Amino acid sequence: MEVERITGQGNSPPPFQKAANAVNEKIVAKYRGSDGTIDYTCIYNALGAFSGFGVQMAIREALVKPGKLSEDKAFVVVKTTDGKSYYLGDLLNEGLFGSPHSKISVWSLIGGAALSAGAKQLPDLREMASHSVKVLGTKAFGVPRVPVAFLPRETPYDVLQLGWKAMHELLAEYEVQPLFWGWTFALAAQYLLLSNSNSFDPTIAATIALEAAVSMSKVDPRDL
Repeated sequence: MEVERITGQGNSPPPFQKAANAVNEKIVAKYRGSDGTIDYTCIYNALGAFSGFGVQMAIREALVKPGKLSEDKAFVVVKTTDGKSYYLGDLLNEGLFGSPHSKISVWSLIGGAALSAGAKQLPDLREMASHSVKVLGTKAFGVPRVPVAFLPRETPYDVLQLGWKAMHELLAEYEVQPLFWGWTFALAAQYLLLSNSNSFDPTIAATIALEAAVSMSKVDPRDL
Protein backbone atom coordinates (compact mmCIF):
# COMPACT_ATOMS: atom_id res chain seq x y z
CA MET A 1 0.00 0.00 0.00
CA GLU A 2 1.73 3.13 -1.19
CA VAL A 3 1.16 6.63 0.12
CA GLU A 4 -1.71 8.20 -1.81
CA ARG A 5 -1.02 11.81 -2.75
CA ILE A 6 -3.56 14.31 -3.98
CA THR A 7 -2.07 17.22 -5.87
CA GLY A 8 -3.23 20.12 -7.96
CA GLN A 9 -1.98 21.64 -11.15
CA GLY A 10 0.46 24.51 -11.51
CA ASN A 11 2.99 25.87 -9.08
CA SER A 12 0.58 27.02 -6.39
CA PRO A 13 -0.63 24.33 -3.93
CA PRO A 14 -4.36 23.66 -4.28
CA PRO A 15 -6.73 24.90 -1.52
CA PHE A 16 -7.02 21.58 0.29
CA GLN A 17 -3.24 21.30 0.67
CA LYS A 18 -3.01 24.81 2.05
CA ALA A 19 -5.92 24.03 4.35
CA ALA A 20 -4.27 20.81 5.56
CA ASN A 21 -1.18 22.75 6.59
CA ALA A 22 -3.34 25.34 8.35
CA VAL A 23 -5.21 22.57 10.15
CA ASN A 24 -1.97 21.13 11.47
CA GLU A 25 -0.81 24.53 12.70
CA LYS A 26 -4.00 24.92 14.71
CA ILE A 27 -4.16 21.34 15.97
CA VAL A 28 -0.50 21.11 16.99
CA ALA A 29 -0.71 24.48 18.75
CA LYS A 30 -3.80 23.34 20.65
CA TYR A 31 -2.20 20.14 21.91
CA ARG A 32 1.26 21.50 22.63
CA GLY A 33 1.92 21.65 26.37
CA SER A 34 3.51 24.55 28.21
CA ASP A 35 6.71 22.50 28.36
CA GLY A 36 6.73 22.10 24.57
CA THR A 37 5.64 18.47 24.49
CA ILE A 38 3.03 17.51 21.91
CA ASP A 39 0.09 15.22 22.70
CA TYR A 40 0.02 13.13 19.53
CA THR A 41 -2.77 10.88 20.82
CA CYS A 42 -5.13 13.86 20.88
CA ILE A 43 -3.86 15.19 17.57
CA TYR A 44 -4.50 11.98 15.62
CA ASN A 45 -7.79 11.51 17.43
CA ALA A 46 -8.89 14.99 16.35
CA LEU A 47 -7.70 14.66 12.76
CA GLY A 48 -9.44 11.31 12.47
CA ALA A 49 -12.68 12.66 13.91
CA PHE A 50 -12.70 15.66 11.57
CA SER A 51 -11.82 13.55 8.54
CA GLY A 52 -14.60 11.00 9.08
CA PHE A 53 -17.24 13.58 9.90
CA GLY A 54 -15.98 15.71 7.02
CA VAL A 55 -16.75 12.88 4.60
CA GLN A 56 -20.38 12.81 5.76
CA MET A 57 -20.71 16.59 5.65
CA ALA A 58 -19.25 16.64 2.14
CA ILE A 59 -22.00 14.28 0.97
CA ARG A 60 -24.60 16.49 2.62
CA GLU A 61 -23.17 19.67 1.10
CA ALA A 62 -22.63 18.32 -2.42
CA LEU A 63 -25.64 16.03 -2.80
CA VAL A 64 -28.28 16.42 -0.09
CA LYS A 65 -28.31 20.20 0.32
CA PRO A 66 -28.83 20.99 -3.41
CA GLY A 67 -31.51 18.29 -3.65
CA LYS A 68 -29.58 15.84 -5.83
CA LEU A 69 -30.23 13.08 -3.27
CA SER A 70 -32.57 12.90 -0.31
CA GLU A 71 -31.00 12.08 3.04
CA ASP A 72 -32.49 8.58 3.04
CA LYS A 73 -31.05 7.94 -0.43
CA ALA A 74 -27.60 9.27 0.44
CA PHE A 75 -27.37 7.31 3.69
CA VAL A 76 -28.64 4.26 5.47
CA VAL A 77 -30.11 5.66 8.70
CA VAL A 78 -29.87 3.50 11.82
CA LYS A 79 -31.70 4.40 15.02
CA THR A 80 -30.41 2.93 18.29
CA THR A 81 -31.86 2.44 21.74
CA ASP A 82 -30.19 5.61 22.97
CA GLY A 83 -32.62 7.54 20.76
CA LYS A 84 -29.97 8.75 18.31
CA SER A 85 -29.62 8.32 14.56
CA TYR A 86 -26.43 7.15 12.87
CA TYR A 87 -25.54 7.29 9.20
CA LEU A 88 -24.04 4.49 7.10
CA GLY A 89 -23.95 3.61 3.42
CA ASP A 90 -21.92 3.16 0.27
CA LEU A 91 -21.16 6.85 -0.27
CA LEU A 92 -19.65 7.14 3.19
CA ASN A 93 -17.67 3.96 2.68
CA GLU A 94 -16.25 5.25 -0.61
CA GLY A 95 -14.97 8.41 1.07
CA LEU A 96 -13.56 6.46 3.97
CA PHE A 97 -12.20 3.35 2.28
CA GLY A 98 -12.08 4.12 -1.45
CA SER A 99 -13.68 2.37 -4.42
CA PRO A 100 -12.69 1.05 -7.85
CA HIS A 101 -13.58 4.48 -9.21
CA SER A 102 -11.69 6.51 -6.60
CA LYS A 103 -8.52 5.29 -4.95
CA ILE A 104 -8.19 8.37 -2.74
CA SER A 105 -9.77 7.88 0.67
CA VAL A 106 -9.25 8.59 4.34
CA TRP A 107 -7.88 5.06 4.61
CA SER A 108 -5.35 5.38 1.80
CA LEU A 109 -4.07 8.78 2.92
CA ILE A 110 -3.56 7.80 6.56
CA GLY A 111 -2.82 4.10 6.16
CA GLY A 112 -0.36 4.59 3.32
CA ALA A 113 1.51 7.25 5.28
CA ALA A 114 1.64 5.04 8.36
CA LEU A 115 3.23 2.20 6.39
CA SER A 116 5.74 4.59 4.82
CA ALA A 117 6.52 5.90 8.31
CA GLY A 118 7.38 2.39 9.51
CA ALA A 119 4.12 0.84 10.71
CA LYS A 120 4.40 -2.95 10.67
CA GLN A 121 0.67 -3.47 10.25
CA LEU A 122 -2.61 -1.60 10.04
CA PRO A 123 -5.99 -2.34 11.61
CA ASP A 124 -8.12 -4.83 9.71
CA LEU A 125 -10.41 -2.78 7.50
CA ARG A 126 -13.43 -5.08 7.58
CA GLU A 127 -13.15 -5.70 11.30
CA MET A 128 -12.87 -1.99 12.03
CA ALA A 129 -16.00 -1.19 10.00
CA SER A 130 -17.89 -4.07 11.58
CA HIS A 131 -16.89 -3.08 15.10
CA SER A 132 -18.04 0.52 14.66
CA VAL A 133 -21.51 -0.70 13.69
CA LYS A 134 -21.72 -3.24 16.51
CA VAL A 135 -21.06 -0.60 19.18
CA LEU A 136 -23.41 2.09 17.83
CA GLY A 137 -25.21 3.75 20.72
CA THR A 138 -22.93 2.27 23.40
CA LYS A 139 -20.16 3.73 25.54
CA ALA A 140 -17.62 1.88 23.39
CA PHE A 141 -18.60 3.84 20.29
CA GLY A 142 -15.74 6.03 19.12
CA VAL A 143 -13.24 4.79 21.69
CA PRO A 144 -10.02 3.76 19.90
CA ARG A 145 -8.85 0.24 20.69
CA VAL A 146 -5.28 1.00 21.67
CA PRO A 147 -3.31 0.36 24.87
CA VAL A 148 -4.55 2.44 27.80
CA ALA A 149 -1.35 4.49 27.77
CA PHE A 150 -2.29 5.78 24.31
CA LEU A 151 -5.95 6.60 24.91
CA PRO A 152 -6.68 10.25 24.05
CA ARG A 153 -7.93 12.33 26.97
CA GLU A 154 -11.04 13.32 25.01
CA THR A 155 -13.43 11.34 22.86
CA PRO A 156 -13.63 11.99 19.11
CA TYR A 157 -17.26 13.01 19.69
CA ASP A 158 -16.13 15.68 22.16
CA VAL A 159 -13.64 16.87 19.54
CA LEU A 160 -16.43 17.36 17.02
CA GLN A 161 -18.66 19.19 19.47
CA LEU A 162 -15.92 21.60 20.45
CA GLY A 163 -14.04 21.99 17.19
CA TRP A 164 -16.03 21.23 14.05
CA LYS A 165 -17.44 24.74 13.67
CA ALA A 166 -13.94 26.25 13.61
CA MET A 167 -12.69 23.57 11.21
CA HIS A 168 -15.64 24.12 8.89
CA GLU A 169 -14.88 27.84 8.90
CA LEU A 170 -11.27 27.05 8.00
CA LEU A 171 -12.41 24.94 5.03
CA ALA A 172 -14.54 27.86 3.85
CA GLU A 173 -11.69 30.32 4.35
CA TYR A 174 -9.45 28.27 2.07
CA GLU A 175 -12.31 27.61 -0.36
CA VAL A 176 -11.92 23.85 -0.15
CA GLN A 177 -14.44 22.06 -2.35
CA PRO A 178 -16.79 19.69 -0.46
CA LEU A 179 -15.29 16.64 -2.19
CA PHE A 180 -12.06 17.29 -0.28
CA TRP A 181 -13.50 18.19 3.14
CA GLY A 182 -12.84 14.88 4.83
CA TRP A 183 -9.67 14.22 2.88
CA THR A 184 -8.18 17.57 3.94
CA PHE A 185 -7.94 16.36 7.54
CA ALA A 186 -6.67 12.94 6.44
CA LEU A 187 -4.03 14.74 4.39
CA ALA A 188 -3.06 16.73 7.50
CA ALA A 189 -2.61 13.43 9.33
CA GLN A 190 -0.53 12.13 6.41
CA TYR A 191 1.78 15.13 6.64
CA LEU A 192 2.31 14.57 10.37
CA LEU A 193 2.87 10.85 10.00
CA LEU A 194 5.52 11.33 7.34
CA SER A 195 7.31 14.17 9.14
CA ASN A 196 7.15 12.81 12.70
CA SER A 197 7.74 9.09 12.29
CA ASN A 198 10.31 9.12 15.08
CA SER A 199 8.09 11.05 17.50
CA PHE A 200 5.11 8.71 17.77
CA ASP A 201 4.39 5.08 16.86
CA PRO A 202 2.82 5.21 13.37
CA THR A 203 0.78 2.05 14.01
CA ILE A 204 -0.83 3.60 17.08
CA ALA A 205 -1.28 6.91 15.26
CA ALA A 206 -3.07 5.28 12.33
CA THR A 207 -5.26 3.17 14.62
CA ILE A 208 -6.37 6.18 16.65
CA ALA A 209 -7.06 8.30 13.56
CA LEU A 210 -8.80 5.61 11.51
CA GLU A 211 -11.06 4.40 14.31
CA ALA A 212 -12.06 7.99 15.07
CA ALA A 213 -12.74 8.58 11.38
CA VAL A 214 -14.86 5.49 10.90
CA SER A 215 -16.99 6.14 13.98
CA MET A 216 -17.42 9.90 13.57
CA SER A 217 -18.46 9.53 9.94
CA LYS A 218 -21.68 8.07 11.32
CA VAL A 219 -22.81 10.64 13.90
CA ASP A 220 -25.83 12.86 13.42
CA PRO A 221 -24.73 16.48 12.81
CA ARG A 222 -27.87 17.67 14.57
CA ASP A 223 -26.54 16.20 17.82
CA LEU A 224 -23.46 18.41 17.84
